[in-house]
Amino acid sequence: MKRAAIPLISAWVLFSWVWAIEKPIVEYEIRDLALGTKENAFDVIVFLNLKKKDSHDGEIPHQVQVLNHPTRLVIDFYNTRLRVRRLPKWDRAGTRLQDIRLAMQENCQPRCVARLVLELQGSPAEWKHTTRQDKDKFLVQVQWSRPRPPEPAPRTPGPDDPNALIPPTMLSLAQEYRLGPGDQIEVQIFELPNFSMTLRVAPDGTISVVPIGRIQVAGLTVREEEALLQKRLQEGYIQDPHVSVNIKEFESQRYTVMGAVKNPGTFLLYTGKTVLTGLAEAGGLIEGAGPLAYLYRLNERGQYQRYEIDLERLVHQGDITQDVLLAPGDILLVPLGDVRVYVYGAVNRPGAVRGFRPFTLLQAIAAAGGPAERASLGGVRVIRANGKVERVDVGDILKGKRRDVELNDGDVVFVPKSLF
Repeated sequence: MKRAAIPLISAWVLFSWVWAIEKPIVEYEIRDLALGTKENAFDVIVFLNLKKKDSHDGEIPHQVQVLNHPTRLVIDFYNTRLRVRRLPKWDRAGTRLQDIRLAMQENCQPRCVARLVLELQGSPAEWKHTTRQDKDKFLVQVQWSRPRPPEPAPRTPGPDDPNALIPPTMLSLAQEYRLGPGDQIEVQIFELPNFSMTLRVAPDGTISVVPIGRIQVAGLTVREEEALLQKRLQEGYIQDPHVSVNIKEFESQRYTVMGAVKNPGTFLLYTGKTVLTGLAEAGGLIEGAGPLAYLYRLNERGQYQRYEIDLERLVHQGDITQDVLLAPGDILLVPLGDVRVYVYGAVNRPGAVRGFRPFTLLQAIAAAGGPAERASLGGVRVIRANGKVERVDVGDILKGKRRDVELNDGDVVFVPKSLF
């Protein structure tokens, strides 16, 4: 009897050992997700079921990594199963969060791993994230940080740099322009009768002046160049020279302002000019300008890099941290603002629609899929953000009897149904 029990006990021990090895390690379950969004940031709350009583004493084992192409924040939760039935919904057009995914490894051995993937718009360098756990809640906080354009490259002083001779406070606005390739200047040396020459700055930033020869002038102001020429002449040609330099053609130091400004165009770039003073020179913003401007700046590879400028904070809130110095070749684009309108009632796709200013009633109805069957276009109502209600006969607009109605951000359009 004892001999018969030994194989049974051995088999049971072996089975228990194999079962223990094969059984996946599960200490946590993700039972739900919640999402909160705000300007340039969002929070993801992961709700956990704790399988072990002492699980709340420590943080759920996890690993965070940031991947590129596209930018993804990936969080692997170890010893964890998924019990999530439904992912949270959000307005993809209103945030930089593009997608949320949850998945589990196919072979849940020896331990289960649940993966949370947040797909983000932009480059990884633009995002900051933090994670923390509070008992059965795991919080992921993600913040988008608007990258600032690099400061314009300072001019490297040379051995003949006359900056010390000219106090910057004495430079007038026109005299602060710094020469560059393509600029045309006129040079006069008063000690040489009838001496006057018109020169164009070469691609390497130099000019050739008789009797001195070739000198580097790129990056100098008019007064700095005059001081440099006087110094060179005094070294071996004229005892007390007097030099005059005038700019005849401004070509190198320019920037461009386009879009929703009163006077778009190309302007001269003086020392210290910023986005704010550049907008002022272009006549200021027009009505309907968007809350963001795009600054395109050449990088070290000769390619334009795009940066965002928050005009709402800069212009309307006076936040000068959004102001940046302009550099030669900069392009400042101010787009018209987009409009979000809510269309309800007898349309094929009721809900929020977007468009660029000017965004009209006909465009909003079309963006909502057009009027549905039995729609009463004669009694369309536009509820403004201030509570005012306008009754519009869309048929009159289609017949050309009245102008289309321009909509503003936050307006509500209601298309009623006909009773017959």
